[in-house]
Amino acid sequence: ADEGVRIPGFARALAQRALGMIEVARARDWSEAGGLAVLGAELAGDLVVRDAAGKSRRIGFIADRADLADGVLRLTDYKTGTPIATVTGEGTKRSRLIAAVSEGRALQSVAYVAAAQALGVAQAEGRLLYLREDLDDRSRDFVARHDDAELTAAFEATVRTAFAALDTGTLFPRLVLADKDEEPPACDWCEVAAACLRGDSSQRARLREGAASEAARRDTASEADRVLFAVFAFGREIETREEDAT
Repeated sequence: ADEGVRIPGFARALAQRALGMIEVARARDWSEAGGLAVLGAELAGDLVVRDAAGKSRRIGFIADRADLADGVLRLTDYKTGTPIATVTGEGTKRSRLIAAVSEGRALQSVAYVAAAQALGVAQAEGRLLYLREDLDDRSRDFVARHDDAELTAAFEATVRTAFAALDTGTLFPRLVLADKDEEPPACDWCEVAAACLRGDSSQRARLREGAASEAARRDTASEADRVLFAVFAFGREIETREEDAT
């Protein structure tokens, strides 16, 4: 930097904090022989999906980077937080990605692939690349590929449930996880946490008990109640079907 330019303390601290992550991105994406065919950055796109009623719905997104790698369109979303899981095996990473998508998280990578296919791109992949310096390089990337039917099905089911929640106004505070008596991680950074019933053990118990009762009488429950249970139990119905199948 020019010595004559004074950088405010916060900006300097922010730049220093980001430098390590930038170096990780450089090492992962700019170290290949001959470089990559970089197509663009901060690319806005959208995807048309079908909701539970068969209505077309539009989902917008921004891809941090687009590359052409060995004939495959690769769309990347850079992440600075905690990865989906600190695992290194490709099969395990795929299963953790499917689970995260089923739970309503990590949807970008699948949306990227679906949007590319809608535009006629035969081979595409969406990648979540985690840039924290303390990670094992083998656990940094989680990739959705164009031929992964199970991952696509998990994405479509999650999106249908999310739109149903929006349409029915079932936007309840998710005070506790469905499978354990713990707060969801999102509570740590939620902008309205101060106005929430967060930490109220009685309300958490009511939510879990109410969702369980709706599951037991799903055939007679109202649409809003069925949607509430589906959102509360994001990802768990797939696990239940797998257990039943075994």
